[in-house]
Amino acid sequence: MVATSEAHDSRLCAADAATKRRFAGDLLNLTLAVPAVDRPQKSGKDAGEWMPRMNRCWFTGRVVVVKRKYGLTVDAREARALEGVLSRCSSTEMVVAEGQAQVAELGACTARHVYTTLRDASSSDVIMATTSAA
Repeated sequence: MVATSEAHDSRLCAADAATKRRFAGDLLNLTLAVPAVDRPQKSGKDAGEWMPRMNRCWFTGRVVVVKRKYGLTVDAREARALEGVLSRCSSTEMVVAEGQAQVAELGACTARHVYTTLRDASSSDVIMATTSAA
């Protein structure tokens, strides 16, 4: 989701060593191994520079959760991309191939959330408010 180099540029560079280790091993930031994803094309890019072809709502939701968890910054282009995707999403759950379950569950990360996008007009920052849904 959030590349290590992108996280570094978004303020992780100022974090202590323990936080950097937690980020590196955080399952919320797990990148799924999908043959269709061109790794070099995505490498080091933020959500304003690259989005997956499928599951954009899930991907965007994960990026927001990870960035908030580690206090990472979001530049104006990335904020517009995140806001643009989330404003069209009814869910941030992963959709899997037809004929399988409709929503993928990753270990303990099965909580369902509804995301509301708010933009701070004075600073262009994106503020995310989350509320759990049943």
